[in-house]
Amino acid sequence: MYLMLKTGWAENTEVSVLAVGASVPCLLTVFQVTYHHLDDRLYFWIKTQLATQTIGRNVPCLGCPGYRVEPGMLRPVPGVEQ
Repeated sequence: MYLMLKTGWAENTEVSVLAVGASVPCLLTVFQVTYHHLDDRLYFWIKTQLATQTIGRNVPCLGCPGYRVEPGMLRPVPGVEQ
């Protein structure tokens, strides 16, 4: 114990207290991001924002931009009333 105090152990504890004090909020932030899947949500939001900006607002469906419904294509579904 005396050797630890003599070699400057007290000075190292100040650094370690600062390191722990800085790492605890960082670890809590990483835990919250992974627990609530905020990284996946941010990725999905950015991906959809970029897709809507490049395609445009007047496209009816993102997956099939050339698809159009014509009156001759409509068929009644059995069991479903209007």
